Amino acid sequence: ESIDFTDKTDVLLGNDWLERGSACQIAASSGVGKSTLQIQMACLFAIGKSFIGIKPTRQLKSVIIYAENSDRDNARAMRSIVERIGVSNEFTPEDHAAICRNVVFRECYSESGPEFVRLARRIVAEEKPDLMWLDPLAAYAGDDISKQTVIASFLRKGLHPIAKEFGFAWMIINHFTKPSG
Repeated sequence: ESIDFTDKTDVLLGNDWLERGSACQIAASSGVGKSTLQIQMACLFAIGKSFIGIKPTRQLKSVIIYAENSDRDNARAMRSIVERIGVSNEFTPEDHAAICRNVVFRECYSESGPEFVRLARRIVAEEKPDLMWLDPLAAYAGDDISKQTVIASFLRKGLHPIAKEFGFAWMIINHFTKPSG
């Protein structure tokens, strides 16, 4: 089978950087701003603008599933980002409407493992996202993510098939494992 590299139908970000059915992981230490970063990326992608040179192929819808931030935390970050974007003369009322339409927050504190996979499938079917953000991975895997068998099963058997079936990409937020001792 020959691949047509001119066909960008499934490309979501950049020049083949992220496609439907794939995933991206953003990992860093706790407290450095990963959640704020994801909101900023989601807002920019919602209006079709680049983030540090990574350009969306069009306006993208993001669903952010979160377990560690409160609604107030998310609202504060969202307001700050929208105000910062609004400094630009290019920011329009249409951009604001696109952000409101294309950035969706879903709180999830109780489901993990197979229960989370079922919940994620329902959310995807309902919201039809381009990007599905998971913040943080450890809250949803249902077991110790430092074990390769656990993370491989959760990602390969749980999350990846959903992305393939529904045609979106996972954006996974992860904390670095803290060193022992």
